[in-house]
Amino acid sequence: MIYEKIIALSIESMENLFSSEDPKHFYVWINPKDVYAYYNALMMGSFVSVSNREDNLMFLPNQNFSGYISPFQSNLLRGYQTEHNLELVRKRKFNEYPSRLVATFLFENEDDAMLYKDSHDFHVSQRELKKGVTVGAYTYSRHDLSWIDFLKSPLLVDNHVKNEMHYAYWEGKSVENFKLELMEKPLSAVAQSIYEILFLGRIDFLK
Repeated sequence: MIYEKIIALSIESMENLFSSEDPKHFYVWINPKDVYAYYNALMMGSFVSVSNREDNLMFLPNQNFSGYISPFQSNLLRGYQTEHNLELVRKRKFNEYPSRLVATFLFENEDDAMLYKDSHDFHVSQRELKKGVTVGAYTYSRHDLSWIDFLKSPLLVDNHVKNEMHYAYWEGKSVENFKLELMEKPLSAVAQSIYEILFLGRIDFLK
């Protein structure tokens, strides 16, 4: 079974969760046309993420949903459904980890940032790569964001498989050794591992 393969890859741990006060450098793609990003990163020179809250979810699923979504809105709603389900799993089993709904999304090094650009050029677009350094106490976790790409895919409809992927994401497991039965090649043949950082704290951008 597909989910059994994921379970074999996923041993619950906190090896991808870190806290420190030692200065550490990270990278982030900044959209200079975004008001929030421009003001904080380019004018104030820093990002400060809020801490986890008891409930970070803005919307809850409609239990009476008819089952049809216009293709013009399906990507948007699948994206929120993915974030909703990931947050539920985080609160239930990984509550110490930064929430994706409040964290600052960073990269641990320039190579990871460029790898993301190569595979997500539609998202990076005209964004500028900025290097920053932490200030004070901070917490961050490290995850393979390729799980997110596949969780949002319309081809993935098995909720049990999706749930095991949620666990694999939070545990920091790689997609590289996982294979979907509907594909002839391993998942990594479609999207290689790209690690993102979920960061809680303050980061100042270098001039």
